[in-house]
Amino acid sequence: MDGMKLFAIYLAVMNVIGVAVMWSDKKRARLHRWRIPEKVLFGVSLLGGSAGTWAGMYLSLIHISEPTRLGMIS
Repeated sequence: MDGMKLFAIYLAVMNVIGVAVMWSDKKRARLHRWRIPEKVLFGVSLLGGSAGTWAGMYLSLIHISEPTRLGMIS
């Protein structure tokens, strides 16, 4: 495997992790449980998962029934 292919796989994995971490944090918040520390959330973003982290934040807001909050993001 060449370097570009490995890098693409790395970014894909980090972005999947980013979505999973944000989803998990949102679920924990709704259940009033211990939250994932911000340094972990930012760390995933800095290590290549920024698109996945952003997508996780956006997707977790879709579950909110307030249409005004969705309108502010768009």
